[in-house]
Amino acid sequence: MDQRLPLFGYNRRRPVSLHDGDYLDDGPGTIREKLTARLVQEVDVADIERVVMVTSPRLLGYVFNPVSFYYCFDKSGGLLATVAEVNNTYGEKHVYTLPAINGNRNGFPAQFQAEKAFHVSPYNTRGGRYDFTFGDIRRELDICLDLHRDGEHILKAQLQGNAQALTSWNHLKTLIKSPFIPFLTIPRIYWEAFKLRFKRKLTFHDKPVPSSPMTIRRLPATRIQKYFQGLIQGLLDKANRGLLRLTLPDGKTTVYGRSEDTAQVNLRVNDYRFFSRVAWEPTSVWVKHSCTTNGIPMTSRGC
Repeated sequence: MDQRLPLFGYNRRRPVSLHDGDYLDDGPGTIREKLTARLVQEVDVADIERVVMVTSPRLLGYVFNPVSFYYCFDKSGGLLATVAEVNNTYGEKHVYTLPAINGNRNGFPAQFQAEKAFHVSPYNTRGGRYDFTFGDIRRELDICLDLHRDGEHILKAQLQGNAQALTSWNHLKTLIKSPFIPFLTIPRIYWEAFKLRFKRKLTFHDKPVPSSPMTIRRLPATRIQKYFQGLIQGLLDKANRGLLRLTLPDGKTTVYGRSEDTAQVNLRVNDYRFFSRVAWEPTSVWVKHSCTTNGIPMTSRGC
């Protein structure tokens, strides 16, 4: 498409463009490479012959996709897995991998289940189970999502559409007919939230701290959180007893202490607010209780 459509660009500036960096992990690699890396524990990625992605590309450099879907087909045309990449308005991203073992892929519609593990709407909790139903994307777009919680049907959402030949003329007509649709996504989300709060009087739920490793993008650290993070990690650099593996919300892991010590701790930080809270509360008590194995705490000079 990059060469065939004059208004479309792949990883380059055009009125409509698709960029690898907008999808899945923030690191380097193509969308296909990052997708297979996410699925390597779920399916034999060598069997993936074709991937069909359902998404909205950038328009004039802007994009916000509440959800993008990936269909992974094998050589015989069978559906190996699907993936749902969900973004919320807080700037976080979560990936639901749906391999065949989580559902029925023998023909279409294909059905999958996944526990809800990501906060999307402040008028819904993080609990429940998603039931995904996928039509055959090679013929039509038909995706249905049902949310169940405690035996109650909470939500039903459906995405449908018919295929059109992607010619240069059809592409131009679509842009002329609907030039502002991508820019209306966020305003429409806020408008629906307004109606849920003030018309339906639904309860507002604060955003919980992400706890799933499949939440692959989290809120970045603020300046004050970065300051306290540097201060605390500087103290950990001086550790001379025990070993601590500290994993940050962005997935990066740093090792502190002595690898030859038997007292070892794995500490995962799900939110950068951890560092400012450690600083404002009794630091020695927090660190001692957070970094203790078999009753042996981490120690550092200057604590």
